[in-house]
Amino acid sequence: MKLSLPRVVGVFLLAIALGVAFSFAYPSVDIDATLATVIVLVALAAESLFAFICRRVANRG
Repeated sequence: MKLSLPRVVGVFLLAIALGVAFSFAYPSVDIDATLATVIVLVALAAESLFAFICRRVANRG
């Protein structure tokens, strides 16, 4: 997976949004390094899935 600057920024912003959503959903849980790593990995997976879907739709026609 090639990470260009827009993709890195997108993953970073998505990770921040996921962290904020998690903080609002579970206010009593502190976000430590492990949970932050999981949030970033989920953001990377979501971005990769979105890129894959966009490529498939673009190749259709």
